Amino acid sequence: RDASALLVKQKIFNATIKCFDGTLGWRELAPYQGILVAAGAPEIPKTLIDQLAIGGSLVLPVGTEKEQNLMRVKRTATGIKTADAEYPFDVIIYATGFDAVTGPLTRLDIRGLGGQSIKDHWDKGFRSLLGIQTAGFPNFFIATNSAFCNYTVCAETVVEWIAGAIGYVRNRNLSRISATPAAEEAWVQHAAELARATLLSDANSWFMGSNIPGKARGLVLYANSAPAYRQKCQEVADSGYQGFDLQ
Repeated sequence: RDASALLVKQKIFNATIKCFDGTLGWRELAPYQGILVAAGAPEIPKTLIDQLAIGGSLVLPVGTEKEQNLMRVKRTATGIKTADAEYPFDVIIYATGFDAVTGPLTRLDIRGLGGQSIKDHWDKGFRSLLGIQTAGFPNFFIATNSAFCNYTVCAETVVEWIAGAIGYVRNRNLSRISATPAAEEAWVQHAAELARATLLSDANSWFMGSNIPGKARGLVLYANSAPAYRQKCQEVADSGYQGFDLQ
């Protein structure tokens, strides 16, 4: 009701609001001309509420698609205040409570070879090769932000890699591509080694999955830069997709 009233106040009349679990999308109203989603945890910690309240301090990524810096700002009654100026905003939307990377997929009950569920496969933590495929689930691509970078930049890399892989398979009259267990294990160990060198590995945050009860602890992103991640992906593609089983 509050959201509806706010939209009317802003003279926005072509938006539909629904409060529900949006993991599977909103099928009856698809396709959309546009969609804005705010994800919230069932219970938001008081410390976070205080941080988001007027006078609270926030850390935001600010910059271009090629370079971003973390900036500490303060929430005011009218908007956001930086060290240089105050910027008014009509609406500020916070997204909290992410079951990052694995959550939306495990809740879909995706099944791989032998009927194994992806939830069981990731029971002890996120496992993948390049963050794009996971062993035992052929032709299943994970198109999510993998490295530490602006989402649009990394997502573009991932989508282009997936398109290239599909084209490679089709051009050779093959029908299947799947990460091998050995290559997946090597990538998991490599990613874990990078993660251990970061302060995030000692933190309790959604980056480590510690905000979700029962979720295995581990960094769900690849602790490296966009150029380094892009190079890793390109090396695999140039090698004829070494580490993947093509049939």
